[in-house]
Amino acid sequence: MPRVRSALLVGSFVLYPILIHVLIMRRASASAVAVLVAVSAVLMTAHLLAPAPGRGVFWAGAYGLLATVGVVSLAGNNVYALFLPHLFINLTLAASFGATLQGRATPIIERFMRLIHRDHLPPALARYARRLTLVWTVFFSAMALTGLALARYSSLEAWSLFTNVINYLLVAALFVLQFLYSYVRYRDQGAVSPWKGVRLLVWRLARDPQALSRRGAWRKK
Repeated sequence: MPRVRSALLVGSFVLYPILIHVLIMRRASASAVAVLVAVSAVLMTAHLLAPAPGRGVFWAGAYGLLATVGVVSLAGNNVYALFLPHLFINLTLAASFGATLQGRATPIIERFMRLIHRDHLPPALARYARRLTLVWTVFFSAMALTGLALARYSSLEAWSLFTNVINYLLVAALFVLQFLYSYVRYRDQGAVSPWKGVRLLVWRLARDPQALSRRGAWRKK
């Protein structure tokens, strides 16, 4: 069941923005809200049936609330519910990245780098990882605020283009650029190429999916 839940999550993150954008561009906003309700209900059920350790109830509640707001939007003939996923996802990511910069926590980018380098991480790369974690925190915050501003002051089509297309392209661009920069700047200290870094990260997370979530393992001495 955990694999089914993971597949549903990946599928929803990949297919949901595309489908929502297509429906909005076809002026089928009510159908877009209905898709939001359906996807939220499916994900809520998946988390209730096979809760993730520690956070299953939280995510089930979050998706349940989102489905409820979607139903209210359908009843009220408005699209307000569509604005919530983008805002929630980006603010959650900003908070998650920012939280790892507090106290003795290990910055989340450093965690990724230590998985790639098997904990043999040079001090220069560790410092770069902290700065990069801050960059991602600011980035996700900016995405959330931009989406909110477009929802308030622009057209639904412009909001959808940014949140369902441009936002994801910017994430991909920043992801690639961070690897390219580290490879050029810190290659003499063991930084790997973008392709090798992604391959090693995916392989090690596939072998140990909980590697990034063990809080006790990511506290600085």
